[in-house]
Amino acid sequence: MNEEDLKNTELKDLKTGLSISGKIRAAILLGPRDGKASEAVVDLGNSILQNNPESFWINIDSSKSESPYDWCSQFARNLRTNKGVALTELAKFALNTGKSLSPFRNKAGTGGDSEDSEKMPGELISHFEKLIKSSPVKISSPHLILSINNLNDYSDEMLAWISDRLNSGFRESTAFKGCRFVFTSDQVSDRLKTFFDSFGFEKVHVVEVEPVARKKTEEEANQADNKSEPQLKTSFRPTDIQEINSPKSLKKSALPSKLMKLEDNQRMELQEAESLLSPFKQEEKEHLFLASYPTRISRYSLEHFESDRKAALSYNWLKRTKSLHTLHESKDLLLKEDIRIAARTLHANKFPAISDKWCTLASVLDTFHQYFPTDKNHWIPINLQLLESFDKRILRQLFVDSDELNDVLNFVDHQEEQIVEKGNRMSLSDESKLIIRRYMELSEKSCIPGLNDRIRALWLKDLDHYKLQKAKMLDEKESITSEIQGTLEQVANLKELKDNLTENFRNPKRNKPEKLYTFSSSKALIVIGLGTVGISLFADSVGSYHAACGLALTLFGYFWPNVEIKRPALATADPRSNLAIETQHRSLNHRVGSLSNRVQVMKANLDAVDKQLSKLGGDPPLPYLDDDSDEPAE
Repeated sequence: MNEEDLKNTELKDLKTGLSISGKIRAAILLGPRDGKASEAVVDLGNSILQNNPESFWINIDSSKSESPYDWCSQFARNLRTNKGVALTELAKFALNTGKSLSPFRNKAGTGGDSEDSEKMPGELISHFEKLIKSSPVKISSPHLILSINNLNDYSDEMLAWISDRLNSGFRESTAFKGCRFVFTSDQVSDRLKTFFDSFGFEKVHVVEVEPVARKKTEEEANQADNKSEPQLKTSFRPTDIQEINSPKSLKKSALPSKLMKLEDNQRMELQEAESLLSPFKQEEKEHLFLASYPTRISRYSLEHFESDRKAALSYNWLKRTKSLHTLHESKDLLLKEDIRIAARTLHANKFPAISDKWCTLASVLDTFHQYFPTDKNHWIPINLQLLESFDKRILRQLFVDSDELNDVLNFVDHQEEQIVEKGNRMSLSDESKLIIRRYMELSEKSCIPGLNDRIRALWLKDLDHYKLQKAKMLDEKESITSEIQGTLEQVANLKELKDNLTENFRNPKRNKPEKLYTFSSSKALIVIGLGTVGISLFADSVGSYHAACGLALTLFGYFWPNVEIKRPALATADPRSNLAIETQHRSLNHRVGSLSNRVQVMKANLDAVDKQLSKLGGDPPLPYLDDDSDEPAE
């Protein structure tokens, strides 16, 4: 990049060029580290957001973004707009971006060589594009200004990552098509010129806000001793721009009438504010500065901005000065609107950095008050946001103190707008959780110590109980089902016996004779057999064949079969036969009825087990701890 590409520009012209109708794409403010250049950037951001509330402003600090992960996280946390999107959407963007970037934590280094550092810009840009779609202003390319403080402090690897991978992602996204860039540095070094070239800036506008102190040469020291020479200016005033910029910039035409009118209006507002607050002493003005930020003024609300002592002094002074406030329905104080606007205007002019921080905190605090108006109960949603879902049993297990538990249960009963049903339990709405976590991030409020661990321990305990109960109920269900099946088989057999008894009684011819086989001994065969065996032993004329026959006859003698044909008795018309059949029928009916009643009782027990299983659920209880609550919002 040549010197001609670094165009000297006035700060006023820079504001105009960075506006929605301006043509400046990149600018760098020169000054010492954390000096007037940083203050000028804050003032520039406030001015742009005030002139166009639908603009987006991001300020990145190089000291807090030494890696691609840190850079993307800062982008998500520091994105600001007045009316570009709703505050809830802005908080959701920060939370969702932080959650999607968390897998890259501690993986990508400061350089851009890792595969993770290539994916991070895509994740960031994807979430930003979703945020833009929620904007009430339906434009694909919003008015977006990205500011990076102390650009020269970045390592070569980070500068390469910004100009290469991050820049490529910006160029491919329509949401960043109109993005403007503002940098601060102590000087425009050769490495920054190389960075601007690789990024693709055709021209970078330079504003020397405050000269950088450097070691004087002997010649410069001699010149400094000459009182006739003008002294080096070390502080920034709007009138100093003409003295700092090059002669070429002195020939620029007068500011557009629209910009002059805007500055005149701001000057008039500042004069009116000073005039309105002129009767007050400096200490009283400081009380008004503090009280002008929260809508509802109490010691509790003022402690978000200053120490407990200063908050108490300001609140007590304002409470005694009844002409400056009215009462809110909650008994909090409401500062009169003209005094409030004047105090904010004057404070922003004198302390722009503090004013910017307090404005953001006040906006979140006011929104938090709209959702949860009772100050003494603010600790409850701060702790309930940890829970993915809850019921009164879970709350009783977590809050063992009776007073705390009563406050929590009363809060749940009366905050119907912020409580939603989640299955058979309850939960804070997603919108409420976003507001609570954004409030916690800015106010540094924290949950009850150890509550996270108690929630996890309770879930593990309930998980074990669930497994034991389900196993027990499944065993009981299987046992009852098996018993029902066996009883039904008995009923079927008894009914079949009853039907056969009746049929046999009515149709006796169907009964066939039965053959009964029995065994007895025949003495004659035993004697003949044994005699034949004995003769074969003593007589040579009788051989082994006769002996074998003798043994066979002996065995037949011991096991001689007898066949007996048993004919069933024929039914007659004798009354005693009918009485026997009826008695057997009644006995069988009584038995069948008894078994049927038992089946009905067992079915009722089975239905009860099924209901308990249904109430227990088919899946184990999900973790009670909200996933987003474990990972701080990035």
